[in-house]
Amino acid sequence: MHWRGNIEKTDKLLPLIIGNLSVDSAEEVNSVLRVSLDNHNVYDNTAAQMLIAKLNIKNEVDSCGKVNDALRYGDEVPRFRNCFSRNI
Repeated sequence: MHWRGNIEKTDKLLPLIIGNLSVDSAEEVNSVLRVSLDNHNVYDNTAAQMLIAKLNIKNEVDSCGKVNDALRYGDEVPRFRNCFSRNI
């Protein structure tokens, strides 16, 4: 994965908030992105996808209003439910 392999670049884009999870270091990025194929926890998988999207946007990849709306919604729901099972 691009962000796991580019630690210096990743660190420059942090911190990021994913729901109620603050991602402050490349180590935490790696932990969130280490979702295995047999992990069927929808919140862990969503956190990984949201983190990648936010890193891409913060790295100045163009996004659209619909993507931004989905990310805002994705941040609100897990925070409300306190869902993430990953311990960083």
